[in-house]
Amino acid sequence: MRHCTPLLLAAALLATAVLQSGQAAASPLDADLLLGWKGSLENNDTVLHSWVPGTAPCDDPQWWEGIMCIDGNVTALLVGSMGLLGALPTSPLPPSLANLHLYNNSLSGSLDLASVPDGIQAVNLAGNALNGSIPAEMSLPDSLLQLSLSGNALTGTIPATLQLPANLQYLFLANNSLSGELPTYLQLPPTLLGLDLFNNRLSGGIPPNLTEWLPEGLYYLDLHGNSLTGPLPPLNNTNANIYVQPGNSFCGQVGSPGYYVYNPVGQSTDVTDLPPC
Repeated sequence: MRHCTPLLLAAALLATAVLQSGQAAASPLDADLLLGWKGSLENNDTVLHSWVPGTAPCDDPQWWEGIMCIDGNVTALLVGSMGLLGALPTSPLPPSLANLHLYNNSLSGSLDLASVPDGIQAVNLAGNALNGSIPAEMSLPDSLLQLSLSGNALTGTIPATLQLPANLQYLFLANNSLSGELPTYLQLPPTLLGLDLFNNRLSGGIPPNLTEWLPEGLYYLDLHGNSLTGPLPPLNNTNANIYVQPGNSFCGQVGSPGYYVYNPVGQSTDVTDLPPC
């Protein structure tokens, strides 16, 4: 009863790109766009040393650090855990970019994803210092399969107007300070397989019609580490694993199997005994 991490999913999405990557030089436009973002970083003189004007991201025999290319176009920006200090890109990124991985850096400021191109498949911004609320008008291409915003400092409620990409498979919002009730007002795409909301400040109860909100193919919903209360309703017409403990303050009888105590290092166990309501 364990679920995937953003890094494992990122590796899966990149496998095809590794096999298909070509050796042609990237277009000058790609170089200009990437150098523009590097120049905006507060520590641009001490990071990404191979990103040098007058060179190309996919020069043979050595690509720029953190870059992958296919047929002369930059398709992946893999600069996680590189000590980057600054903000997210605000100018357009290379138009052929499919994977954007900026996790575990020191990027701060508001959540602005206007720079991501059509065709993007994975965006991993976990483990930074992004703050403020999730923009109500945030719109992402339907090509997006994975979005990870976990481990930042996002606050406020998840906006009811948030439009999730039609083909999204995994949404990671854990380890922030998001508040409000469980966002059953959101329209989840039918392709969704995993939804991480653990270690936030969600409150209120789980509605009796929870399973009507969950897509049929959802594998897991992780809610542990919030401030949710009340009974655990029956789980009808779903095979999803719902992680509700540790944390939270549920009570009463467990409505049905399918609720679990999350264990990050071993087998998760069923929720059985709860205090009376």
